[in-house]
Amino acid sequence: MKSTKSVCGVLLVSFSILVACGDNNDQSLDGNVDNDSEIDDTQVEGSSEGLTSKRNSSSDDVDTEEDLNPDLSEGETEDQLDLRIGDTGKIETNLNVIEVTLNDVSLEEEINGEMPERDYFYVADITLKNLADEKADIAEALDVLEIASSLDGSGGSDYSHYYNAIEPMEGELESGQEIRGQLLFEEDDFEEYFIRVSLGLVAAEGAKNQAIWTFMKDEAE
Repeated sequence: MKSTKSVCGVLLVSFSILVACGDNNDQSLDGNVDNDSEIDDTQVEGSSEGLTSKRNSSSDDVDTEEDLNPDLSEGETEDQLDLRIGDTGKIETNLNVIEVTLNDVSLEEEINGEMPERDYFYVADITLKNLADEKADIAEALDVLEIASSLDGSGGSDYSHYYNAIEPMEGELESGQEIRGQLLFEEDDFEEYFIRVSLGLVAAEGAKNQAIWTFMKDEAE
């Protein structure tokens, strides 16, 4: 009997110890959960503030870039799409504001013994006026013009600098000053032609409006 009582006593003591350990582990686990929750809450709150700060910073950067790079394609000059020989068109670009009057156009198969690489030379007699407040480089201002046989097709620029056929228009033009001269174009044989602002310049937003002079081949012959 004594032996049985001893065994029972030992078991009772062991059970008490296990219960006590279990309570301590539960308390420890409860403490860890609470601590983890506090850490997670702090991290989430801190991350949110960081994101807000970054978004505000990014927004400020975008505004700054937009201020430094305004939309240069916007101008005050409307398109003029139905000009004819004798008409004056206004052209506004990122560099110049000019008026161009197409006084006349002549078709030439050769000039002073020089032959075009295409079917004909087309000599455009024009008057250029500088409408800007600053000086204008004449060659640069007129470099926006091209001749084409289709409104949607590619065009060819002034070739006066590549031939000795005519004197190129160059130099500087004071504000409000005008000059008369000639541009030399090359084009194949078609019934209708267009002198216009370069499509590439308009697409690149270097020109703020389009101006198109339309003429027939028999008007230039």
